[in-house]
Amino acid sequence: MSHEIRTPMNAIVGASHLLSGTALTSQQSDYLQTLMISADLLLKVINDILDFSKIEAGKLEIERVEFSVRDVVEEILSVYSARAEQQGLELSVELDPEIPPSLLGDPMRLSQILNNLLSNALKFTRHGYISISVRLASRDGASAELLFAVRDSGIGMLADEQAQLFQAFTQVDGSITRTYGGTGLGLAICRRLCAVMKGEIWCESVAGLGSTFSFRLPFGIASVRGQVPQHRESRVGRFRQQHVLLVEDNQFNQKVALALLERAGLQVSVAGNGADAVEQVKRNDFDLVLMDIQMPVMDGLTAARHIRALDRPGAASLPILAISANAMERDVEASLAAGMNAHIAKPFTPGTLYGAIAVWLDDDGAVPTRGEANDMAEASPAGQTLPRVDFETGVRQTGGDRRLYLDLLGQFEFEYREQGEEIEGEVAAGRLDEAARLAHSVKGIAGVLAAQPLQRAAQRLESALKGEGESAQALADFRLELKLTIAFLRAGVEREAQE
Repeated sequence: MSHEIRTPMNAIVGASHLLSGTALTSQQSDYLQTLMISADLLLKVINDILDFSKIEAGKLEIERVEFSVRDVVEEILSVYSARAEQQGLELSVELDPEIPPSLLGDPMRLSQILNNLLSNALKFTRHGYISISVRLASRDGASAELLFAVRDSGIGMLADEQAQLFQAFTQVDGSITRTYGGTGLGLAICRRLCAVMKGEIWCESVAGLGSTFSFRLPFGIASVRGQVPQHRESRVGRFRQQHVLLVEDNQFNQKVALALLERAGLQVSVAGNGADAVEQVKRNDFDLVLMDIQMPVMDGLTAARHIRALDRPGAASLPILAISANAMERDVEASLAAGMNAHIAKPFTPGTLYGAIAVWLDDDGAVPTRGEANDMAEASPAGQTLPRVDFETGVRQTGGDRRLYLDLLGQFEFEYREQGEEIEGEVAAGRLDEAARLAHSVKGIAGVLAAQPLQRAAQRLESALKGEGESAQALADFRLELKLTIAFLRAGVEREAQE
């Protein structure tokens, strides 16, 4: 069912992005905005169901990387502060100064819990306030337990209603379902995430007076150190007519992907099934293949295996990226096992697509334009829409001098843009210790510059290179995240400098 839902969603999301770049009347723009908002809401429902399924099946992986609780909370506030202001609500945050500045845990899942609780608070609060507090509950050597609380002055609940809160697909009563909407999955996911992370969540509420959702989670304590490199001259370009084979049987998705690829400056050939793709690779030189998985005649996994087995120069190293509505972990693993280099889940945004392609076409000097960079700045390997760099936190961490911080970001961009290739070269040569050292260096510098997604990707890569994970996938994720961060810097540094 996930595949059947995601396939048409991919066409809806992609076509909406394409349409937004055309000349529209004011009325058409309003209609399109409604369409895009509705598509985002539907995609959230799909992702909630997928997350719930992963948890139920015991397939959800919890990371252990360095992060800052302050950064996580500030990212969430940046998303919800405008909405709270529009609703006339006071939104405040209180962070215990005793909380260690750098912790070990899963910031993405922590953010998911806080996002859900804050979204619910905004939904059920018509006037008054919402507050977030985080305090250090206990500390013992290399570990710390934090207590989080999201309070609101909303509609509150009766005691018997609270007993149903954390059950899947359940709202407290029918009238709230009709008035406020929702799948009833959010709090169930929060409870299961807390349990998987060895914590707990609970609620205290009074009807008509508001609610307080609290949860405790344990974390490790870490530290972040790094040095910033010297300046290097800039090099700017874009995709330069590299030849891409698009393998897609769905005509709607085919049309959308073709338009996105051509708009990015790529030359595109199209195959309607895996057998056609294999024949085209036999006859033509391609720089990259985008391969759907579920197709008639020959599926994408079989086609990838056939391509890898071809007696043709370059067939073994030709980048093959899976594009599939099958987005479970086992689907990603199956794609990699079939010889593909990476997996892009449908529906994808233009930024996700361009970012993934840029990783594998980088040898030709492909760098996104500013418009593409803005798209890429919205994307991530896991699909979450968070900024790649937190400028305000970065300025604070480098002494409060904004001009110095912007200069350091520029130095990082020019010095480290090829770091993914350097690490890959060390891995290919069997020098895993040196590769891990390079990843560690990026992790530290990214932490200093407040590039949290890149910091986490570098941490995962370092751990994988030390034998604590799948290094091929971690390296692919790191290269993509580095690309996305560089793209964000191109779009953001100039804007920040102007301000």
